[in-house]
Amino acid sequence: MSGVDVTVVVGTCAHERTDYAVRLAAATRRALFPSRRLATTTDPIGTAVSLLPWAQSSGAIVELPTTAPLDDFVTTAAHPSSACGVSSIICVADAMHLIDDLRSDTYAVTKLVPSDDPPGSMSREHTAVALFTARQLEGASTVVLVNWQGLATPNLTSLVALVSHLNPTAEVMLDADPLREPSGVPRDVDPARITAGWAALLQGRHRPPHTDRRIGALHYAQLRPFHPTRLRSLLDDRLDPREFGTVIRSAGFCRIATRASVLARWDHVGQVCSIEPTATPHAPETAVRLAATGQDLAFFGIDLRADALRIALDEAALTDAELTDGPLAWAAYADPFPAWKPAARPR
Repeated sequence: MSGVDVTVVVGTCAHERTDYAVRLAAATRRALFPSRRLATTTDPIGTAVSLLPWAQSSGAIVELPTTAPLDDFVTTAAHPSSACGVSSIICVADAMHLIDDLRSDTYAVTKLVPSDDPPGSMSREHTAVALFTARQLEGASTVVLVNWQGLATPNLTSLVALVSHLNPTAEVMLDADPLREPSGVPRDVDPARITAGWAALLQGRHRPPHTDRRIGALHYAQLRPFHPTRLRSLLDDRLDPREFGTVIRSAGFCRIATRASVLARWDHVGQVCSIEPTATPHAPETAVRLAATGQDLAFFGIDLRADALRIALDEAALTDAELTDGPLAWAAYADPFPAWKPAARPR
């Protein structure tokens, strides 16, 4: 690493995030680039990176605004032209409200995108705040829990285990006193070594350092595509009402029979689920071959009924008879999911 040593502070609880960043900057004698300053610009990530060369030699604390994508900052900072290097990524989470934050159905405006209604206008793109919460937890080298003192010990133990499942590579710390300097020193880490829990589970190397009997995980693999109507029914009528326990996070890759030529990215947190294409469609005649790389999904939850969830997912996949019918028959199925915008072809 060369240039300015940067510690990134993220979190969707703005007050707690800012309080921690201020205390950390004072304790480490580093320059602070606060979110209130970065959020006033149209490009907070670019602004932060451009300002970092002016930081003192002791390094800098960058507090990213809630909706600034953490991975975009890390990628920009790692560019050879950048004068900084990220040594630690701290996610500050309010322990009293973290489960509610992960189950929130509120959305935030993330950017303006061109629109054809009317032509030449701009429309607002919204992203679920719960997705930011999950991705920040998953992308951190250290997760700092604040306001944890009001939790009963069993609940705190379960919460630490849940965070550890969502990011098994992160150190989980309890911030002891909000009126003093932060507890402990967040560890330095290569951002490339941080692995989200769902990715680790799909790769067969999910080993969270903290566990609890109430926190469970399921790796679901299935060669057959999902039947769109049955999948939508499962998500709306069974998964969301907590039939299988409280499913906090699920992510991975899937195929829907009516769109079997496209591998989709499954991204679900709490009450919000996004299934979007990862690549351009292939010719229909290749759909059967591609469908053989079907579902590869990771689920994490509280009091998770993994066996029942696995059975329900199997029931949402194509039956023997449906699979034999082939992609032309699949294309005629009712499909309740939103239409996909064409994905950009890789260069």
